[in-house]
Amino acid sequence: MEETEQIDIQNDTKLFIPNENIYKAHILDENGEVSQIFVFCAGLRSPDYMEDIFSNIELQYYEEKNVQIIFSNQLLHKDDTIRSIKYKLIN
Repeated sequence: MEETEQIDIQNDTKLFIPNENIYKAHILDENGEVSQIFVFCAGLRSPDYMEDIFSNIELQYYEEKNVQIIFSNQLLHKDDTIRSIKYKLIN
């Protein structure tokens, strides 16, 4: 029998997700201000790519307001249902 090989996509630098397929979910606090942002990028992006994902104005605002930016290992798809998106946010 042939052995199967498990591939860890986080260590494969050849994989690339275009910016238009990276979704950002803004979580608001009780005052309606952004408190957290989840970046759904399948773990293939890190804070090193902040300038590619966010504009300079956004980055200045988030820094000023101490917004926590979290890079998710999940990936959102265009055809995901609201239920699926909620599940991924909770995880």
